[in-house]
Amino acid sequence: WGDPTLTTPILVNGELFHATTNLAAALRVFRGEGMEELLWVDAICIDQGSVEEKNQQLPLMRDIYVRARRTLVWFGDGGEGGRNEALAFKLIRRWAAALKEAYNLVRQDELDILKRRRKGDSTPDLAAEISKMYSEKMGDFLGHKLGDDFDRSEYTALVGLRRNPYWVRIWIMQEFALPQDLILRLGYDEIKYDLFKYGYEVLRDHDLYGLNRTLQEEHLRLIAGCSWPGASTLINLRSRWSESEHGTDFSLWDLLNMNDLRTSSNPLDAVYGLLGLVRSPEVPVIIDYSMSPIKLFTDLAVNFIDHPSVGLNILSLVGTPFFPQYTNKPSLPSWIPDFGRPAGIPTYAQTFRGTAEWDISAEAQATATKLRANGVVCCRVQEICAWSDSRYRTMTEWLNLLLSSQTPYPCGIPKVQV
Repeated sequence: WGDPTLTTPILVNGELFHATTNLAAALRVFRGEGMEELLWVDAICIDQGSVEEKNQQLPLMRDIYVRARRTLVWFGDGGEGGRNEALAFKLIRRWAAALKEAYNLVRQDELDILKRRRKGDSTPDLAAEISKMYSEKMGDFLGHKLGDDFDRSEYTALVGLRRNPYWVRIWIMQEFALPQDLILRLGYDEIKYDLFKYGYEVLRDHDLYGLNRTLQEEHLRLIAGCSWPGASTLINLRSRWSESEHGTDFSLWDLLNMNDLRTSSNPLDAVYGLLGLVRSPEVPVIIDYSMSPIKLFTDLAVNFIDHPSVGLNILSLVGTPFFPQYTNKPSLPSWIPDFGRPAGIPTYAQTFRGTAEWDISAEAQATATKLRANGVVCCRVQEICAWSDSRYRTMTEWLNLLLSSQTPYPCGIPKVQV
């Protein structure tokens, strides 16, 4: 990752190769440690200037990551821009170690509670008792342990790691999710993925352990800036991959919906970079770097519209992208998403939902340039109000407004049912 225009000459098999400065820094660190193992680096081992080689090699990347003995994630030398990001690993380790101590502290209390229950204790809510014990006793211990060791510079370093360009690259989704043994590197410091995940999730979910009650306000304010969607998404992705039958749990549509925060220098990679995570895509996609982004995105959109699990939900990815400064936008019809920078309306919140599966909806037909969709009018917007509009402070007031007119919706559904 990094600026591709900033390069450093290195020798590969006796031949001059212009590596990015970030890659060259990583190779020098690994060589300085006396590493004698074979390394596979996509930027070197795949001829990035050969369409034919990329078409042939990229479908193999899933097998390369799955079969690798170790995969090294490189975040930089730990001091980019004056930030000593290596302190971030120190902070993650301390949070993980503190939680392990806290668990050991309360484990015996938990066993005592369970033993009482087996002896006929009629405590009405066992789960609530255990939860309270964890929140209070663990919260007190963790608040003391982490509060005494509070170092503002470590939290600043973790914020620096959060801003690292690594987290928004499209290709790291495979690199992070697929390997058996994943090691994160900051210069000469490293941390195993399982320990990173453990410490990061404790820090992110600190309120579950009662730390909102026991830590100082400044400490909590710094903690609030130390979790980020990029890390959480990758951790969830890796967990889903390891729990599934090697990708059978993934669909290309799901992955594209996770993609609104990712970037790639080539718009085609916004799709091709996800295929290694999908055992069998629900729509046909062939890796072909001679294809234009307009052709790939159009074919993909048309196929998704014809697919029963997606249909008009494809329109949820149309609109202003998360990165408004994105200017290299393909000239697409308005109904075709730019998968390189999708708008990313949150489908989990049901903000947008196509109605292809409803009886009141008719079919949609798509060609390379036009979308024709037949449907019915369900309602017309009469007024748009801000969320803070003082007229409708409660759900009851809003419902009364809705029911003030007894006429049904144009489709015939009574408003109470709506």
